[in-house]
Amino acid sequence: NSDYLLSVGSDNVVKALKASMPKFFYMPSMLLPLAQDQIVPSMHTTFSNGVFTVNLYNVYAEQFGGTNSANSVSNPTKTTSLPVLPKQELDYFITFFDQTVYTNVAVTNDGILTYRISSQADPNSGSFMNIVFAVKP
Repeated sequence: NSDYLLSVGSDNVVKALKASMPKFFYMPSMLLPLAQDQIVPSMHTTFSNGVFTVNLYNVYAEQFGGTNSANSVSNPTKTTSLPVLPKQELDYFITFFDQTVYTNVAVTNDGILTYRISSQADPNSGSFMNIVFAVKP
């Protein structure tokens, strides 16, 4: 979208803000594998030496872009599309993870999540991560 709002920050600097974008949104839902045999292609996930690597940006772009017809549908007369921002316009936050299941959790500037599964893990319905994308100003 080419529409912008002008804003003056507390430092008296005028900034252009994206008019139609929220400041943040939650990562689309996905299963985070706990074992290598749980990985499927739409997860954009690899496993090596005990470390899971998930390309969060690619999952978001595929889900919001509707590019995987095996996993997404929309109404046939839709007149809109979901926004897919370039990865460099987003910041990536893991706002919660179950420390009894996930260890060594990290995320890069490009939206690449890495984690290990604790050897003492006992996953249950409370075992999840909250992942938030913030739109850069």
